[in-house]
Amino acid sequence: MSKKTNQVVGDYSMKGSRRYDAPGNIRAGTNVIGFRRNVLSDAEAEAPKPKSVAVFLRRRDGKILAVSRPDDIDDMNMPGGGIEEGETPIDAARRELWEETGIFAFDLVELANDGETVAFRALDATGTLRSSHEGQAAWVTLEKLMSGRYSSFLKKVLKRLKL
Repeated sequence: MSKKTNQVVGDYSMKGSRRYDAPGNIRAGTNVIGFRRNVLSDAEAEAPKPKSVAVFLRRRDGKILAVSRPDDIDDMNMPGGGIEEGETPIDAARRELWEETGIFAFDLVELANDGETVAFRALDATGTLRSSHEGQAAWVTLEKLMSGRYSSFLKKVLKRLKL
């Protein structure tokens, strides 16, 4: 009599009687060739979860939307911030852009993702520029933006934009 061989997908980390009583458990006499602890694909399970977002918005005259640090008005960076629990990166980008600048983006396209931060390009936006408690919002030159604290990440964004 030959034994059956199965590939098992599910959480089989339970011990003792909890495991035996669980639906879809592995019964005696079944050879297991591999398993995963969750139902996500391998790529989804291993993908790092970004913690922050940034938004790149450029006017026709070439100036780029930027926000200063609250403690240093000369350190200009793309608008952005942290992703809240349960929020998608694109929703966080829209929220951060609105909170920091008063600008609302309709269309956002992902430009760069270094595992820590996801950068989006705003293709269509509206609103009246305003500053917030997080910093001074302004339209700045690319050179001014490149002098900011996060210029190394901005270089990745610019490379993707071919600027």
